[in-house]
Amino acid sequence: MKVLRWFLAGLAFGVIAQIVGGIVYMGIFPHWYESCRQLFRPMDHPYFMIGLPLMNLVQGLLLAIVYAVLYNGIPAKTPVLKGIVFGLLLWLVGPLTGMLTDFCVTTMRFPLPCLIYTFVGTVVGCLSIAVIWGKSLEKKAEG
Repeated sequence: MKVLRWFLAGLAFGVIAQIVGGIVYMGIFPHWYESCRQLFRPMDHPYFMIGLPLMNLVQGLLLAIVYAVLYNGIPAKTPVLKGIVFGLLLWLVGPLTGMLTDFCVTTMRFPLPCLIYTFVGTVVGCLSIAVIWGKSLEKKAEG
């Protein structure tokens, strides 16, 4: 049962990342991608069309495992809050610092769309992981 939850949690994260990316880059900030074309592959490239969704799924599967391993150490009382805290912590040490560093050392425009996409995608994706795992990761009280 936990393998199924792990797979569904990873899948949910991957799907959420794709949806949030589409909304941010194609809906809210469609011209940001165009202005940074020299940094990105064309959207019709196979790596973009196949590789990106596949990597979002792999990332979700890996994060679902990490969430399960760190579950008891995440500072919150409920699985939902643990998912939000986990997502925020991941975003702070990963995408936020990485993109700000890239902005400092490259000629890339300020990555506001990337920061929004990674923030929403990571927090909501980790929230979905937490909801799918639910309380199944809590240790049973020994009587």
